[in-house]
Amino acid sequence: MKKFAVSKSWREDMEGAAKMAQENGSWWAVLTAAGLMLAVILLFGLGGWIVREQPGAFRLTAVFFALLFAVPGYLLASRSASQSRAVRESTLDLWQANQGLRESEEQYRTTMDAALVGIYIVQGGLFRYVNSEILRLTGYAREEIVERLGPADVVSRAWQGLVRENEARRMAGEEGAPYELAVRRKDGSTFDAMVWSRRLLYRGRPALVGTVLDISERKRAADALRESEERFRSIFAAAPIGVLTVTPQGTILQVNPRFCRILDYREEELIGHALAELTHPEDREATRVHFAEAEAGRCQPAGYEKRYLRRDGTVVWAQVTSTWICDAAGRPLYSVGLVHDVSEAKAAEARLRENEARLHYLSHHDPMTHLPNRLLFQDRLQHALAKARRHGWQVALLFLDLDRF
Repeated sequence: MKKFAVSKSWREDMEGAAKMAQENGSWWAVLTAAGLMLAVILLFGLGGWIVREQPGAFRLTAVFFALLFAVPGYLLASRSASQSRAVRESTLDLWQANQGLRESEEQYRTTMDAALVGIYIVQGGLFRYVNSEILRLTGYAREEIVERLGPADVVSRAWQGLVRENEARRMAGEEGAPYELAVRRKDGSTFDAMVWSRRLLYRGRPALVGTVLDISERKRAADALRESEERFRSIFAAAPIGVLTVTPQGTILQVNPRFCRILDYREEELIGHALAELTHPEDREATRVHFAEAEAGRCQPAGYEKRYLRRDGTVVWAQVTSTWICDAAGRPLYSVGLVHDVSEAKAAEARLRENEARLHYLSHHDPMTHLPNRLLFQDRLQHALAKARRHGWQVALLFLDLDRF
């Protein structure tokens, strides 16, 4: 009997189908593949012998049963192979998707660890994730805080109730604004922080993601600024001389009580008004030039005397020292003026000049006739002789004598 060789392509298809069926746990596919292999052996092995040795009727019957087993078996094996390929492709797609998800999660964690603010995830009242900044701020190691502590455990006792209340509200879906609190470090020290959180799903369960920003430096700077402003206001209000601030356009911004007393106005009557309205008409041009120089960028301190007008129209002489406050680009923001009332000094100077003039007159005139006396005559003569010597002139002296005078 001549041997009949099974087709190579058929053999590979059937072995592949059996292998893929086994990999996917389909025992029915394994049996189908085995039946297919048996049917092929019958069809090509035993079938060949039947064709050569047996009579026609038996030969047709054997071929019929061989095809009956072979064709369905091959179809089932082919279907199993197709399903196996589809499962393998689906498994590959799922693996690639999981790989991309792992890479994305790793990039996300790397980004959060590199953030300059603290980032955390809370679930069930405990930290499930904290980034490196949280560890730096609190002084804890990751294993000391993750799955062991919650937000209420790392704040001062006075803030624990507020933290739990906000955590419950956020978990209920309520949106909230950032708020300040004192965070307690591992060593017991505290720092001021700004905290914000919102709800999200973490590993299929509700959780909170939040940020922690250290605002200690900002708070210290704000406190220092507030203290500085309070000191300035105290000095401004208690200064023994008038103080005012004026815009580059000449509008009054602030005045202290002493300046109000100098001009006999209330504070609300002065703020927002033009400084020129309070300046003597003869001094307004000098004031305008002073402000024009500042607007031109020449912000130089200046000291000068000027006259102000009181509410009743009387004149107040003042010694003014003005300094411009400018921005980083050198543009004037406002002027600070120190106003010292020198009206009494000016009046005393005027009286002194009057007294000196009167004394000079009395010393050079006769008190009865008010005619020039001998002292004035000698003074004028000395002047005339000195002038004649300078210019080479001659001087004539006329002497008149009155009888019985």
